[in-house]
Amino acid sequence: MRFAPRWDFGPLIASAATIGVAVLAMLLMHAALRAAIGPGALVLLILALLLATLAVICLLYSASLWMLSYRLNRNGLVISAGLFNLLVPMSAIEAVYGMPVDFNPFPFRGLRFRGHNVGFQTTPGDRFILYLATARPEDCLYVATARRIYAISPDDRQEFLRAYASESALGAVAQWQESVRVSPALLTLAWRDYLGVGLSSAAIILGMVLLAMVFWMFPHLPSAVPMHFDTLGRPDRLAPPEELFYLPLIGSIVVMLNAVLAIVFYHRERLLSYFLWGGAGLVQVLLILALRSIVA
Repeated sequence: MRFAPRWDFGPLIASAATIGVAVLAMLLMHAALRAAIGPGALVLLILALLLATLAVICLLYSASLWMLSYRLNRNGLVISAGLFNLLVPMSAIEAVYGMPVDFNPFPFRGLRFRGHNVGFQTTPGDRFILYLATARPEDCLYVATARRIYAISPDDRQEFLRAYASESALGAVAQWQESVRVSPALLTLAWRDYLGVGLSSAAIILGMVLLAMVFWMFPHLPSAVPMHFDTLGRPDRLAPPEELFYLPLIGSIVVMLNAVLAIVFYHRERLLSYFLWGGAGLVQVLLILALRSIVA
């Protein structure tokens, strides 16, 4: 049986915050594109990219809040929030009850506002309460196991309690483990591979360094810069300095293409993925050296 969370303004507030961050990112990007090329435009561009990243995170979070649900069957409780599910086996559930009065004095760590109650709180018995709810603590139901307590906010508390009583009496037909199941969309990413994350992060940082160098040098460049050299190292093609931005553009394309290919091949040819991530970083280094030779 599926129970929707108790409705309140939490998802709307999270969505409004996401829209606000996205609009601010677009305004900063617009200002960066209209500003004179130089350090000031670079700062605006970096701020716009950071806010755009934050907007994507907020979008994923608000989408998870909109998709929050509680599914209860004879095998246990599934707390679903978009990209991940929390599995609580029926055999592990010790009790389901309303808020005990002795939970209030303990500090809450998380984010709590109207229609949003996500975080955790310690208890005297070395367990902690995990809140994944849209209601106030006093309006939540608490599902207790030996490991932790889950605070949830089904829209119909009495119906949830009746469903729990009937489903637990049936007996489980599948053996669940109290665990977190992540969406396959996240499992395909190699986010737990520290070497892969390090190589890809290095490539991104070097790409940002290349872009910063172009912005920083641009105001001091002549009206034409050498973009090609003959076999003797003499410039044989001059171009406007705006063409220097092709270097970070090429670097960005290489980083994104190699990242996609590395993720695709990660579970089959992990060594190839490392070469792709490392190769993207090497391309950024070569582009930085090319830039230095052009403006030297």
